[in-house]
Amino acid sequence: QSFDLIIAGGQEARIFLTRFRSELWPDVPILAAAMDDRSFSPANVPPDAVAQTVRYDEEGTLRAALAMVPEAQHFALVAGASNLDRYLAKLWTSALERVGRRLQLIDLTGLPFEEIKRRLGTLPPHTIAVFSSIFADGDGRAFVNPEVLPVITATANCPVFAIHGSYLGLGVVGGSMTDYGLLGAHAGGIGARMLTGLPVPPSPIRATDVNRLVFDWRELRRWRLAESRLPAGSLVMYRPPSAWEEYRWPIVIGLSVLLAQAFLIAALLVHRAQRRRVERQLDERLRFETFLAQLTRAFVDLPAEQIDAEIRRGLARIGAFLALDRVTLIALATRRGRTRTIEAWAGSDVMPAPAEMPAERFPWVSQQIARGEVMAFSRPESLPDAAAVDRASFEAHGTVSHALVPMVEDGVVTRALALTTVREPRAWPQPVVEQIRSIADILSQVLARKHAEAEIEESRALQGAMLSSLPSRIAVLDRDGRILAVNHAWLHEAEDTDAGLWRRAVVGRIYPDICREAVEAGEDGAAEVLASVQAGLDGAEDEGDVEYSAKQESGERWFRLSVIPLRGGRGVGL
Repeated sequence: QSFDLIIAGGQEARIFLTRFRSELWPDVPILAAAMDDRSFSPANVPPDAVAQTVRYDEEGTLRAALAMVPEAQHFALVAGASNLDRYLAKLWTSALERVGRRLQLIDLTGLPFEEIKRRLGTLPPHTIAVFSSIFADGDGRAFVNPEVLPVITATANCPVFAIHGSYLGLGVVGGSMTDYGLLGAHAGGIGARMLTGLPVPPSPIRATDVNRLVFDWRELRRWRLAESRLPAGSLVMYRPPSAWEEYRWPIVIGLSVLLAQAFLIAALLVHRAQRRRVERQLDERLRFETFLAQLTRAFVDLPAEQIDAEIRRGLARIGAFLALDRVTLIALATRRGRTRTIEAWAGSDVMPAPAEMPAERFPWVSQQIARGEVMAFSRPESLPDAAAVDRASFEAHGTVSHALVPMVEDGVVTRALALTTVREPRAWPQPVVEQIRSIADILSQVLARKHAEAEIEESRALQGAMLSSLPSRIAVLDRDGRILAVNHAWLHEAEDTDAGLWRRAVVGRIYPDICREAVEAGEDGAAEVLASVQAGLDGAEDEGDVEYSAKQESGERWFRLSVIPLRGGRGVGL
């Protein structure tokens, strides 16, 4: 069969072509590839053949091995017994001399294969080994290097290095290894030029940049060699792909789903927390509104004389509702410089509030209350420096937390509601302060009503005393003619059985109706009295006087009745 180009790769192919080319393919171009440039000679190739040479890097492999095993003291050289094996072994010993590191050589060159295995399994510590080649062992047996190398590396008790890239993956750690892919591409380029007739550089043609620092990740792990000690630019092969590299998209999709779920769960948790907070606030609001309604209802239509007792019960309910130790209703006597306790409640084993307290012990608090501001603290030490005197007074009374709410009446702070804890501190958030203000407003209104009713009662008593002190008989009618009040002299006259009109004119009755009854009964003067009183009730501005006589058992008596209109058309006085 005819060929256009023959490429001889390796020692055996080159020797075969040198011996039989003239007989088989005398006119076919020859490319002798991958020849070691240190042993190249034109005589070693067929006539007119083009040679590709390469420099194998034993020295670079040794330097890399010593960098990774800096504590190495022994150098084991594995080589066969053939002439080529011995030649290649000498290249390793020469490289060792150039490295300049004094290592004890353990030369396994030319030994029988079984002996090589035995020796490799018993190498001393701190040893590095290199595999050169075994084309034949000391017993003359022939070997194929890629087949024998896995046995060598499995037997050795130390890391094994090599220079041929085709050995990576067979148990060697690595080294500065010839990349036969790059070398083949270079040879292919030369062959293509030879086939197309393009000029070919003079032989031998040196292949450069085909040696690379390459290492087997599995062997690094096996011998516990740190990757941080690899020479710069090293390439680590056979590293198992990471979970990210192998399952990137499933991980991305799974993480996306998890993130989406986490976001939804977080949103639901936030929503639930917000809902619970709102529900809790609504519950607290409803609870407070219920309490406020009950407190207010307790004072509705309550007689003035029962208000004080109900206030005491109300203070107890306030203390229980707000979890307090003491609740005090205080009257502010500014002119006297003292505060007076109106009503107070204290829990069990809690000292009651004093009846009076000098204002000078609480100067800062007094200023705050006088301005209508709520004063509250969780602990006395939280008071400002300006309240040093107040702080000492609170501590002397064992106060832990305190709130004081002013109670305004007619634009003036006249009272205050004091809330105290002596066992545990408590906070006074704004919602609680607003609740306390509402409670204080209710108590302020109750006290204002009590005060107003007391004034009315006092005014009535004063009016009654004034009327009773007058010697004339006096009665007061409203605009409807109803008798509102009479004095003692009027009552004394009504007690007389001969009093006539007087006998029936008692508080609550309609005086014109009494006069009409008297007219129907034919009593003297009744018609004149009715006319004069009715004129006053109808708005007459002038006083009216009526004189009449009445025949009684004791004799005839004369009366003079004066009708005096009250201001504003509110009624008349008789």
